[in-house]
Amino acid sequence: MQQIALFVLRPSQNEAKDSNSNGAQIDDSDNENRGSGVGSELDFDSNPPESARGDLDEETEYERAGNEGTGLELPAVTNDDKQAKQGESNYNVTPAEEPRSETEKLRDEVFVMKRRFGPWDPRTLASMETLAGSFYSQRRLREAEELYVQVLSGRRRIFGENDVATIVCMDTLASTLAKQRRWSEAERLWVEVLEKWKRVLGEEDPATLRSMYNLASVIKKQRRWGEAEKLFRQVLEKKCSAFGEDHPDTMMGMHNLASTFYGQQRWSEAAQLYGHVLEKRKRILGEDHSDTLLSMHYLASTFYKQERWSKAEELNTRVLERRIRILGEDHLDTLLSMNDLASTFCKLGRWSEAEELNTRVLEKRKRILGENHLDTLWCRNNIAFIVKSRGRVDEAIMEMTELVALSSHILGADHPFTKDLTTNLAEWKDEVKLVPGVVEGNQD
Repeated sequence: MQQIALFVLRPSQNEAKDSNSNGAQIDDSDNENRGSGVGSELDFDSNPPESARGDLDEETEYERAGNEGTGLELPAVTNDDKQAKQGESNYNVTPAEEPRSETEKLRDEVFVMKRRFGPWDPRTLASMETLAGSFYSQRRLREAEELYVQVLSGRRRIFGENDVATIVCMDTLASTLAKQRRWSEAERLWVEVLEKWKRVLGEEDPATLRSMYNLASVIKKQRRWGEAEKLFRQVLEKKCSAFGEDHPDTMMGMHNLASTFYGQQRWSEAAQLYGHVLEKRKRILGEDHSDTLLSMHYLASTFYKQERWSKAEELNTRVLERRIRILGEDHLDTLLSMNDLASTFCKLGRWSEAEELNTRVLEKRKRILGENHLDTLWCRNNIAFIVKSRGRVDEAIMEMTELVALSSHILGADHPFTKDLTTNLAEWKDEVKLVPGVVEGNQD
């Protein structure tokens, strides 16, 4: 079985930006990077309410490497998570102890509206939708989903299937499903939403294009690259015609189209389009803008796939330096860039630098994410491979043995990551048996 690759470029968690101030455009620069696709987080943004905006849930580095996991969720602790936890804890605190949260007030408002007007009154449905948006913004997605389903049922009952308010709710529910990685369910809804918008608003309307964009995004998440490419091309053509090549929406459309080339291993086309977007963003936004760094990130990834190690190192170094200066060393995006650069060092045979940098990443991830987070385990895997490559075979086998035990305990023996680790460990042990008297010490 093929060993787990060392080099993993994980997309930025905070660089995916909403490029349209009214929420009409989402940023989808795909999650799959090393191995099967490239891009950043999908931000499945919907129509109003404003509170229902935010990044897609974090994915682990293992999942972003293109490995098929079982959907284990061990998310990094974010400010949104903390707010969600705070919101949940507020329900157990009396008003005398702590001010009531906005979510509590919204929930009380829904209760009052239901008693006063009934569950199907438009005012009640609007209040429920606002509460759902609050849950959404706190990543309490199951609660948001439950409310959106009720609102959608009410809207269909009162206004009909093709009313704008009904379609908007359906769109938002699809976004909520997508943020839970329920791609096929979100896809089915967005197919329906897209057809309704085409019929009600026309093919050129921003809402229609947004739905086409979202549909392409979830199709890409399912690695159906050809279908996603076709949809992204349609969106890009219309955006370019409407806004011109230099508009942020158009540039993001180019970026996403490039990611479908990457997913199909069309490296030259991907590099050309990523490079084109990078030059535009440098000129329009400046080198320190998050979108510009995003383009550098993906172009470096493509160079890596093309085995242009020096070019990949150059870009990864530039991204890392800027992220350290702008975000600080402990930011998750900065740690990602450290990981990327370390992986490039491996390909250049600079094992000492790779091990040093990966060790820094590991210590920070342990402190920030915890020892049991999948990204932390993945980093330990990378270090084990580096240690083995430097000739310290016994040390590598000991580390991999501990990692297999930990992964089995956390993820289960049947998880793909655990299975890969177990296979690699067995192969390493067989190599030692085949080469008796292996002498350690190849430090570089």
